Formats: sequence, C-alpha cells, structure tokens
Amino acid sequence: MSTIPSVFNARQIQYTVVGGKRITQASADALPVSAILLNRGGRYYRGVILDELRKVGFGSIVSIEGAQDRWDVEALSLRFPEVRFIILHEAVTPGEMVNLGLQETQTAFALVLWNDLRFSSGSISSRFFDRLKDHDSLCTVPSLLGPKGEAVPSIQVPAFYRKALKVLSLPPARDGAMTLFPFDYVGIYSRERFILTGGYDYTITNPYWQKLDFGFRSYMWGETMHCAPSLRLAYDESPGPENTTPDESYKRFYLKNLTVAFRGDSGFLPYRHALSYMMKIGTNPFAAFGEYREARRWAELNRYRFRNDARGITELWRVEEE
Repeated sequence: MSTIPSVFNARQIQYTVVGGKRITQASADALPVSAILLNRGGRYYRGVILDELRKVGFGSIVSIEGAQDRWDVEALSLRFPEVRFIILHEAVTPGEMVNLGLQETQTAFALVLWNDLRFSSGSISSRFFDRLKDHDSLCTVPSLLGPKGEAVPSIQVPAFYRKALKVLSLPPARDGAMTLFPFDYVGIYSRERFILTGGYDYTITNPYWQKLDFGFRSYMWGETMHCAPSLRLAYDESPGPENTTPDESYKRFYLKNLTVAFRGDSGFLPYRHALSYMMKIGTNPFAAFGEYREARRWAELNRYRFRNDARGITELWRVEEE
C-alpha cells in the first residue's frame, strides 16, 4: 500500500499545458468561479460544452485531457484560445483530475463537470454564485438528470445498520439538503476549503471509495456539502453503476474513516481496533498491522483537525430530518 498523503496534491503528475493563460485574478465582469471540464474519453462534442461554458462567463476554463484525447486539442485551442488544456501523460484517477484542476485555477470557486454533461436550463447568473456563500459549503452539488430528463439519485446519505455502513442514493428534494459527497465528482467546490481538506486521495484508486473517503474526511474535519437544485445538469447518456466492491481501496477508506474515534478535541485510531481490522481483512496479519500502524500515524498527524467520527457524522442527517 502507498503512503497515505498528508498534504494536498502530494503526487506530482506529469502533464503539458496547451493554450489559455493561467488567470490569477478574474476580470471584473467574469464570474468568481472557474469551470473544470473532465473528459471520460470518447468523442463527445467537447466544442459544444466549451462554447456553452464560455457563454456563461466563467472566470477561467480548464479542460483536463487524457493522453488518448489529444488528437483534437490543437484545433480546439485555436477555436477556444481562452481555454487552458491540460494534457496528462499518465493514467490518473478522477479525483486526481479534480485535484489538478483546482490547483490550476485561482478563482474562489470551481465548477467541476464532465464532457457528457449539459446545462439543462440555459445560462446561470452571477446571482446564483453569490448564494454560494450562504450555503457555507465545501462543495455545492447540482441536480443531475438522465438523458430523458429523469432525476438521477445523486444525494448520498450515510447510515449504519448494526455495524455495517450503508450509503443511500436519493434524488435531490430541497435546496440546501446535505450530501455526503459529490456524485460523479460533479459540483461547485470552494477552492480554499478543498485544498485545506487535502482533496481526493490518489492512493484510493476505486472512484467510489475515493469519493466516500473524501466525503467522510471532509465532514469529520468540520466541512459540509449541500445541494442546489436550481443548478441542473443533464447527461447525454445514463451514468453507469458504481463499483462498490470491497477491494484494496476499501481497506484504505476503512482505516482512514471507520476506525477513527473522536474523543475530547481530537481524533485517533485505538490500538484495540487493530485486531478487528486484521480479522476483517483476512490477509497477512503482519501486513495488515503495518497498514493499521500507518493509518494511526496519519490520524495522529491530523488529530486536531477532527471534529467528529464516522458514526457521529451519520447523526447529522438524523438531526437534519427532525
């Protein structure tokens, strides 16, 4: 297992920049938010979404391109000279793409979306972004629609059934409803808060557990995420199912989140949980203990950042419903 990162963007990704300018301060008439376009591969009409983003008036636009997508970057950079194209030279997780995008922008907020998403209700006004401060959130997530206009159950609600963690996916119901993490990584992130939380953990390669780790860590460190149904994005194609298999990524998520105990003013991993972890994982006990010890060191380093533990976080949704 790789070492748990302790700082934002600990892994240095190799990439090339084509076109655009690194904007350090948005112009007076631009929105105080950047757009970060993630590309899944495939020949979606990126020109259409880039044109739409340009018309909205974002402070800057960054397009993260995989190595396989570079065939039309030169033509797109000529058509959209204001867009900053980031061409990756190696395979990365979606969370790393988000980390890199937030690193490359300088506006207070950044909307992260995929190239197979479209604004379903026309342009969004600057007044919408003024309301972001009212939510006081690390991330504000939109309503997501399927290709036929059906609501995608994108609000994530955690719960414990006996000792097992369950995450329910519900359709967005009201403005300001809490969500554990951004579905499909899509949302408007507070750049400062995102960086302070450490962003997405690149050592967790399964996207589902990577998002779950980001969500629990953010809430345990005192952050929140909310839904803004007035911002609606629609998929060109229905999103595929998540891979929720308990794999190596799950082990890292489990150690960093479900084993943490909060007492007084700090979080820690009790040694008494080490045995139950080794029995749960069912692998080499010496390797499992080494993994637990590394996670314990990580928790010790960040002990005063914790404001709650995983079970305490699930209570937030119960309180919200009352």
